[in-house]
Amino acid sequence: MFRTPLQLLRLLLAVFVFSLFAGCGCDDEVAQGDHPDGFNLDEDSSSNNTNNTTNNNTNNVGSCVVGGGSCENSSECCAQLMCNANNKCSVTLGTCDPGGQACTSGSTCCSGRCADGQCLEGSGLCALEAESCDAAIDCCSHSCVGGKCDTSTVCASRGDSCNANSDCCSNQCTGGSCTSTSSCKASGEICGGDGECCTQNCRDFGDGKRCGRGGSCRVTGDVCTVGSDCCNTQCDDGFCANLSGASNPTQSCMVVGEVCSQATDCCSYACFDDGGGFKSCQFLGGCRARAELCHRDEECCASTGMCSHHAPAKCEYYPGRDIGRCGRIQGPKPAGEICDERFGGTHDCCGGPEACQYTVLGIGRCHGEGHAECIGTGDTCAISEQCCSGLCVPNAAGNLVCSTTTCTAEGAACAANGDCCGGNCNSDKICGKEACKSNGAGCTINGECCFGNCNSLNQCGPEPCKATGTGCGSHNECCTNYCNPQNSQCASCKPNAETCATSAECCSSHCDPTTNKCADQTQCKPIGDSCTSNGQCCSEICRNGMCARACVANGSTCTAGTDCCSGYCNAGTNTCGNQTSECGGPGDSCTTTADCCLGLNCQNGSCKIIQ
Repeated sequence: MFRTPLQLLRLLLAVFVFSLFAGCGCDDEVAQGDHPDGFNLDEDSSSNNTNNTTNNNTNNVGSCVVGGGSCENSSECCAQLMCNANNKCSVTLGTCDPGGQACTSGSTCCSGRCADGQCLEGSGLCALEAESCDAAIDCCSHSCVGGKCDTSTVCASRGDSCNANSDCCSNQCTGGSCTSTSSCKASGEICGGDGECCTQNCRDFGDGKRCGRGGSCRVTGDVCTVGSDCCNTQCDDGFCANLSGASNPTQSCMVVGEVCSQATDCCSYACFDDGGGFKSCQFLGGCRARAELCHRDEECCASTGMCSHHAPAKCEYYPGRDIGRCGRIQGPKPAGEICDERFGGTHDCCGGPEACQYTVLGIGRCHGEGHAECIGTGDTCAISEQCCSGLCVPNAAGNLVCSTTTCTAEGAACAANGDCCGGNCNSDKICGKEACKSNGAGCTINGECCFGNCNSLNQCGPEPCKATGTGCGSHNECCTNYCNPQNSQCASCKPNAETCATSAECCSSHCDPTTNKCADQTQCKPIGDSCTSNGQCCSEICRNGMCARACVANGSTCTAGTDCCSGYCNAGTNTCGNQTSECGGPGDSCTTTADCCLGLNCQNGSCKIIQ
């Protein structure tokens, strides 16, 4: 067996426990001696108390995340739960196990629920609207209609009319009325006080007070459809069974999942609030302490590792059932048994007084002989605090051994969320967050898209523009970039009175320069009037700020230079062209005929057409 010094591990655990319970405000003094409800744990009243630390793990907290829920840090988790390596609220800091994995307690499961040696699916929470249900208690809304959770109604209390079992909070509809064979009121039923409810939790539900649900499993007397619904795994005739008749009648402490008010109510000494006012007993992890539920002898801490000559304890079964409670052992206690100073019996542990140490949950448990050194990976253990890795879980054969983290790191291949240390296996089957999607890829939420926008077509990218005649609410919705405010439709041009910058924007083809609004065209301006656009001129030509006459291009027939766009009409050919010489034109001054252009004579000092 590989062993290393445990002093450093103890120091780290001590620091963590101190920080976990600092400022908890615990002020309940728990009397030692007889256990509540007749569970007398005294075995040797003369035995010395081996621990001087007092912790009462019954803190109430505000809104918090229950076991199995997602978290970023431990401060988000209810009571003394911690945010583990899978970013799930759990009793351990290690990784939690998904449904189907081997377990000895719900503390190792992401769902917080362990039955028949396997973690159950889910996160311990109720079903949401439209999710499948068998009874009203399955739903957060306390309403199951047609096999689906519904939010429009709430289940009916006993005595109310009904048509089907699922109409009733009790899941029993007899002769058109809700009935119940349970001595307490089921979750969802109308109540007047905590004492009426199976969960001891009567709270405001919006339409009056109703019995609140329990934790991740259902307490004695509450509605069930299968054994795994119940904390004690026993469902009789639609209600979680009230177990009785065990060979040791003094074992009346509360088992895991049952209602509690303080630590000493629980066999595990772990009474935690789920953040909603419901307190229940919780598993400690590892082997099961005396009086806790068991299915076989090997699950009990006192079944192996005896340090005395006394016979080991057994799982004492209830008559006719496959479940019992771990029995009592005489003499010093083996690893895993409770030695908490609040415990009314003997605190002797195998290995002596120093072997009784407080765990990260603030509960004294025996650490066994050889407690000064931690246990190496693969070797037998009873509780996680014994292991160098800090994790004691069942192996393939169902035996508790020290284990290491086996989750898959971010960026590596995975098959399911439970494979990943971060608790997320993305759609590419890689541990980590989903890769963002480029524009054009399908999407359902903005967060999926690299540019943060999932449009109305469920595609990443900006909203597609709307065609002319399509309803709109803003200009940028339209392909024409214009939404007509008069009819809230995309349009290709602006009607009169709409603001414009150019005439091309207007259906009238006229943007009034004095108002910058679309308008019908006024009477056109004659040649020579000032203008700012061609549309203002009768000639439809505005040149150099004035309406100009029309002109013909080079090569066209002309009679004068004003006919030509170039301003030059060749008098010899009567065609428009570019003036290529400095000869005088008709009427220009001249001295000799040579000063005049071809076809002109210089007569009386001016160029004239030859007659």
